[in-house]
Amino acid sequence: MKFLLSLLIVLFLFINTNSQDFGDISEEELLMNTCLEDPEADAVILFNKCSMRINSEFDLVSEVHKRIKILTEAGKKYANQKIVYWHEDKITDLDAICYLPNGEEIELDSDDIFTEEGEKTITLSFAIPGVEIGSVIEYEYQHWSERIHRLEPWEFQ
Repeated sequence: MKFLLSLLIVLFLFINTNSQDFGDISEEELLMNTCLEDPEADAVILFNKCSMRINSEFDLVSEVHKRIKILTEAGKKYANQKIVYWHEDKITDLDAICYLPNGEEIELDSDDIFTEEGEKTITLSFAIPGVEIGSVIEYEYQHWSERIHRLEPWEFQ
């Protein structure tokens, strides 16, 4: 019985996480205008997932995918994102988009991506364009690191 229950939970999680493909925005997400758990929220993180793997060259490759619903004027600040990473690592395949409430899509342009080098880190900044109240913003990227012995912290609630 425990095995069957465990199998069902794993199957549910597998189906649930695979149903969140980049660009696969539901009508429910576009029409959402408040968060039931916190009606005063400026934005809602619909999901924030990361899958990690070690490739054949022993690089740690993290694939990050995040989707946020903008609920208020103050929530528009979430369209401005910063990714800070170790100076020997690299970020690839950055893709970001804004879905307006009417379904129109506005993609991130390479001119909207900036890098700033620090002493030991690099900060990659980007502003997802066209965000308005009711928009859903989404971005994904890959983080490559040779430091497989040092996993970055992942905080959630």
